[in-house]
Amino acid sequence: MRVTITIILLIASFLSYGQTKTKLKGKPTTLEETFIYLDNIFDDTSKYGFMTLPEDVATSRLHFGLGMWIRNNWGLWHDSKLKQYFLDKGIRHPDNMSGIILTSYHRYLNNKPIDLEGQIKNYQGWNQSGFSINDISRGNTTDSMLLTYFPVGDTILTSVYVTKKRFLSGTDGSSVTATAVVREHKKNKLITQILTIKNKPKWKPDKQVGDIQEASPYYCSPLPPKNWTINKIK
Repeated sequence: MRVTITIILLIASFLSYGQTKTKLKGKPTTLEETFIYLDNIFDDTSKYGFMTLPEDVATSRLHFGLGMWIRNNWGLWHDSKLKQYFLDKGIRHPDNMSGIILTSYHRYLNNKPIDLEGQIKNYQGWNQSGFSINDISRGNTTDSMLLTYFPVGDTILTSVYVTKKRFLSGTDGSSVTATAVVREHKKNKLITQILTIKNKPKWKPDKQVGDIQEASPYYCSPLPPKNWTINKIK
């Protein structure tokens, strides 16, 4: 349950869906146009975290968040020009379409070749008539390899588990955004010390500022250096 909550929090804190910096009309119709829209959806902090992490990790953990938003809002489940763009290239399943979009955007931010033909060939080897959770792969990046992206002493974006009262009765489990400093690498985990917690009234976090918390690097994001902007690399 906490893993699911952490994934949802990661998506919610990482992005602000639909809140674009520049008002864009309509919806993207080609892969290249999706970059323009995603540039407006991601803020600089979100872009830094997304582009800094390995491609397989950055894209797989957004499949059920931003990827779902893309599939639902850009017409990949229904008739749309963007869906037809992918159908014309032999990609039939919306999950694969959003996967190509996220992978291509990651490469775009890192000034790497998109290699659309290579991506299409890879997805055409999948079962495109259906979808399985096993299709979403983290690739070859292990947690131990991810530790190198979170050096000891760095401040990172993480989460804290909270309980909150329901409207009528009982409680619900959720998570809230937190920042923490990395104190130690222990096996495949990050040992962090909480710096800030973005909590709400009547929510009870299981950690407080100053507490030590163990975290999986897969569910954490690096924060950009002070005054960093995407414009400095583009």
